[in-house]
Amino acid sequence: MYNPEKNTVIPKQIKSLLLLIGLVAMGVTACQEEVVTLTNPQNSNVIGYGSPLADLVQRTTMKDGSADNIIDKSSCTSVVLPVSVIANGTSLTIVTPEDYVLIERIFEQSATDNDTLIIIYPITVVLPDYEEVTVDNLEELMDLQEDCIEYGADPDIECLDFVYPVTVSVYDSLNQVSAVYTLTSDQELFDLFDSLDENALASFGFPLTVVLSDSSEVVVTNNQELEDIIEAVEDQCDEDDDNDYNDDDVDDSQLVAIMLDGTWEISYYFDGIDRTTEFNGYVFAFFADELATATLDSLITEGSWETFGDNGILAVELDYDADFPLEKLNTEWVITAYSENLLKLTTTDSDEGTVVSVSFEKR
Repeated sequence: MYNPEKNTVIPKQIKSLLLLIGLVAMGVTACQEEVVTLTNPQNSNVIGYGSPLADLVQRTTMKDGSADNIIDKSSCTSVVLPVSVIANGTSLTIVTPEDYVLIERIFEQSATDNDTLIIIYPITVVLPDYEEVTVDNLEELMDLQEDCIEYGADPDIECLDFVYPVTVSVYDSLNQVSAVYTLTSDQELFDLFDSLDENALASFGFPLTVVLSDSSEVVVTNNQELEDIIEAVEDQCDEDDDNDYNDDDVDDSQLVAIMLDGTWEISYYFDGIDRTTEFNGYVFAFFADELATATLDSLITEGSWETFGDNGILAVELDYDADFPLEKLNTEWVITAYSENLLKLTTTDSDEGTVVSVSFEKR
């Protein structure tokens, strides 16, 4: 189990041979390929009980709880989805990790208010050792998190990932029995090492491949190489352990100021066919209260607009209460370029799969 005060992995107490060879029943779901009688292996690739490499492997395969910090404010717990929350008074149901951005966008609507998130209990959370716990209120959640708060004690290593499947042999030195396992996930590898006792020796099937935080792959051929590379990259990446979702915000203040200034017309619209003429005569304006208007002669159509600076990109969502042709604008657009007099936007038609481009020019 993970102990946040000691910031380390504490192996379980000594287990019998029956427990060792019954790892599958304990949650190690990998396939056991063979069981053979061996002599005690004497080589540099053996990983002993409580060894530094065993600790590094477990820290690398722990459950990372940083992705949902915008909800639970802790990198040591992960909330099992779906979960219902109230963000600044707006009720949301978070179904997938992609929905975290919905909370972020509500929080970013104002830079001066106090953002609040209320979780609707009960919820289920996953701890670093993959144990699932039912939480009935905020106090219970805080008790689980203990010292693992923003920038607090977070022992997992996120700068390196194993490429699966990985083969591990587990040898019981007391009874001279070896079991071979093929692991397909971090949880399986964590559980296997968590189940070892002082009579057990583990050995990876080399070579194995690891992926670094820059997406580069490294082939590892022995224990020393594996230990060296984990230690080398342990603190060399942004593990996104703070409460700013994704750390990918882009400042949209300049874009907003430009859109608020003056009126605009569509100088180009292309969705596989040039449809610019369909918007001839329309005058577009954007206002500080996120109200938008499209005026054709004396007919004014109201709508809304909102800019986003998340996911590492600038985007604007337009929504006009109208049919043809303004309905063609009702979607989220990526800002590909902008200046005081020009806005270039693109999106992808979800039905056709084609790229749609539109340009607004200052009048």
